[in-house]
Amino acid sequence: MSLLAERFTILAPLRHRPYRTLFGGQVVSNIGDWLDILALIALLLYRWDLGAGAWGAVLTALTLPYALLGPVAGVWVDRWNQRTVMVVCDLARAGLALGLVWAPNLASVLILVTASSMFSTFHLPAQQAMIRYTVPDDDLMAANALGQLSDNGARLIGPALGGLAVVIGGPRFAFILNALTFVVSAAILSRLPATGRSAPSGERARRFTDDLRAGIQHILRSRGLLIGVGGMVVASFLIRSTDTLGAIVLKALGISEGMQGLSSTALGVGYVGGTLLVGQWGQRFQPLAIFSGGTMLVGSMLAVTGTAAILEFSGISMIVVVAFIGRMLIGAGFATMAESYGFILQRDTPAEMVGRVTATSRSVVAGVPLVAPLLATLLADRWGLGTAYTTFGLAMVVVGVAVMLVRTQNRSESPGVDSVGRGA
Repeated sequence: MSLLAERFTILAPLRHRPYRTLFGGQVVSNIGDWLDILALIALLLYRWDLGAGAWGAVLTALTLPYALLGPVAGVWVDRWNQRTVMVVCDLARAGLALGLVWAPNLASVLILVTASSMFSTFHLPAQQAMIRYTVPDDDLMAANALGQLSDNGARLIGPALGGLAVVIGGPRFAFILNALTFVVSAAILSRLPATGRSAPSGERARRFTDDLRAGIQHILRSRGLLIGVGGMVVASFLIRSTDTLGAIVLKALGISEGMQGLSSTALGVGYVGGTLLVGQWGQRFQPLAIFSGGTMLVGSMLAVTGTAAILEFSGISMIVVVAFIGRMLIGAGFATMAESYGFILQRDTPAEMVGRVTATSRSVVAGVPLVAPLLATLLADRWGLGTAYTTFGLAMVVVGVAVMLVRTQNRSESPGVDSVGRGA
């Protein structure tokens, strides 16, 4: 492992046993998450024949807890034992995934998805905080890259497994498999060392608001982090809009239920490729430049897909170009955005504040796009599916250009160092 770590920078964190444990649990649960997404698509859009409004409601249910509970969850995560938080959340999500097996209607699906997302609101900042305790600062960028690789690799493997599970046993079989992945993840994560801090009981009520305020102030005072969060907020709004219409646009282009899984796999291929590139060589470039380039790439490919829908293209050539090549490029762009954003957040935040800063920024990033599904549905009804999708894609390009222009005004930013942050 040491020889590989010397040659491949992205593998360096795996030299540390605690991080290997954390990474192993993340890999398993991430694969399960994508089994869940494909199963929900198959259940709602194909089996129940519901439309964009239903899928938009599911996306809102996935996001709403982050917006409402994020800052509060982050403060508690910084105080609690992060290992325990992750294990409890995984076991709770396993039970809720099993609940989807017997969900009779959309309302019950939304309740279960919302509850599962509430536990994820605590799990994510605990996982991010644990990274700071399991690797030294020199391996921080590579550790974030491996975390993204886990998520992106799941986008590659999970949809294929999800599609296979749907074909073999239907969407509910995929929900059962997802529950099993959460149980396995909990077992792996239980081997992590205990971390976290706890305020004296007499000070907790008073200091809670102080801790919450400190996390918000840290974001506002770090120029690079503030730019990253602002760019991610707008980009997330547009991404959520296209997510609402994405599966329906592909369906309109002739993508079958089974090919939706393959298309998502192509997206995962792009994610993995983009993550590997940034993890290995990203330290040579300014993180905001990486973010800007990824945003423009995503927007361009979304606009191409929407244009294909406007022109009512179909056939095998269009499937190859839009559903596979286009999706791979979109995945690569997403990966560069997430990797650069996560690196800036981790690098410019003290270890004892990572939980609340992660959760607070996630709350803003998740909260603003809550109206995106409704807007996407309304514009699709008024302008047409393809026109709305293209508009959102072009707006993403504008966001990327705006971040690039703001970045050029910060001459002190250098590769691996934010304009007001500290060195990597």
